[in-house]
Amino acid sequence: MTGGASRLEQQLRFTVEIDAGDASCYDAAANLGKEERERQAARRVFGSLPADQAEELRGLREEFEAGAAGHLPETAAPEVATAPGA
Repeated sequence: MTGGASRLEQQLRFTVEIDAGDASCYDAAANLGKEERERQAARRVFGSLPADQAEELRGLREEFEAGAAGHLPETAAPEVATAPGA
């Protein structure tokens, strides 16, 4: 997680990912359609709340996701360190 993310922002992200079915960033097939699954999950999760709370929490989650996108790639290959001269 990003260093500046609040615990609430992280919990909102995790709640939506749990509902959507979280996918490993190393599993390309599982990531197909991930964004749409998460949008639908967010609608379900936040749709069960009173409108003012839903709007506030949805905004926090979207802000967190926008910031996290620059720090955590959706798909990535693990980097391997090599010794100099190897």
